[in-house]
Amino acid sequence: MIRSTLKNKECKVHILLLTVLIVLSIFAINSYITKVYEGMHQELQSRNMAILGVILDKNPELEDELIPLYTKEITREEVQKGNELAQKYGLSLSSADITKPFINESLREILIGISFWGGGFLLIIFLLALRTFHSIYSQIRDISLGIEKIMNGDFQVISLTQEEGDLPLLRFQFNQMAERLRSTLDRLGEEKLLLKNLISDISHQLKTPLSSSLMFHDFLLDDPNLENRSDFLRKSKQQLDRIHWLIKELLNLSKLESGIIQFTMSNSSINYTIEEVVISLQQKIDEKHLTIQFENFKEPIYTTHDVKWLGEALKNILNNAIEYSNHHGEITIKLERKRNFLLIAIQDHGIGISKSDLPHVFERFYQARKNRPSVEGTGIGLALTKLIVNKHDGRIEVRSEGINKGTIFTITLPI
Repeated sequence: MIRSTLKNKECKVHILLLTVLIVLSIFAINSYITKVYEGMHQELQSRNMAILGVILDKNPELEDELIPLYTKEITREEVQKGNELAQKYGLSLSSADITKPFINESLREILIGISFWGGGFLLIIFLLALRTFHSIYSQIRDISLGIEKIMNGDFQVISLTQEEGDLPLLRFQFNQMAERLRSTLDRLGEEKLLLKNLISDISHQLKTPLSSSLMFHDFLLDDPNLENRSDFLRKSKQQLDRIHWLIKELLNLSKLESGIIQFTMSNSSINYTIEEVVISLQQKIDEKHLTIQFENFKEPIYTTHDVKWLGEALKNILNNAIEYSNHHGEITIKLERKRNFLLIAIQDHGIGISKSDLPHVFERFYQARKNRPSVEGTGIGLALTKLIVNKHDGRIEVRSEGINKGTIFTITLPI
């Protein structure tokens, strides 16, 4: 406790100044008392010399007897004889009537000096304490003003110092708290915006399939014996499936953007992940009589990835390749291992992408409808794919020479 207190700058400065002040005061008082003592000694010597001069002036024959009394040690018998002689005149050593005025004057000088130095010492202590309290409370005021700013929405941090002690530590921790509060509020704001966008996206994307499904059901209700009843039911199911897929993709996109979903990374075979994706889309591949060509799949290539989510990203790309390929077409999936990274290329020979659309294909809800009138898209899948690849510290690119010249999606992942 004491050691931690001594780390404070104010405490160190205060103790140092007090130590210096006490040493200087002791030195000054000692010097002053020594000076007064020397003055008293000189005065007593002067008195003795005056008495000696008067006696020898009137009785020169006593010189040989009196001088030794000033040059040698005085015996107890000599002091007693002097005291007995002085008592005849009403004087004694205890009364000290002879030196009383002189001693009183000396004591008065000592008291005045001590009072002066004591008063100065107390004044300096007061000023030091005032300075210390001013330093402490000024820092507390800074923190108090910082709290008031935070309450008003201003998260500007207070200035820091490189000093040790509790108050600098408190300022640092206050700034840390302000930063965390600002980060939390920013994150809450982002989540609020994401939720708002999600609700807007869901309502926007569900509007068309819901309207179509309602229209099909209205036809069926108006005419129960409708000849194309099974066709209407099939189309209604397609719209419901589309609604289900939209909701799932939008929720996945929102969860990934907000950080709710945490990837489960493992060093797994990318060959296996791709093959599982192809198997899941085999029915659609067969419906269009497409051929899937695998290149460099003989040896398994291992890389750290989340099998489920990277599979979702690859599925979106392959699903696009299937939808935008012509019947009896071909899709090539190629793996290429470099020194520090892995390339996954998925190439189709379908309707391609115009140069004006290429920069926007990964934007949410962007659809190149002008060049793809026969295929109904949502603009969600590739945005989700890019987000998943980015969270794997990877990169995704798309190339196309133009309309009806096919498309190549390339994913780069670290090994």
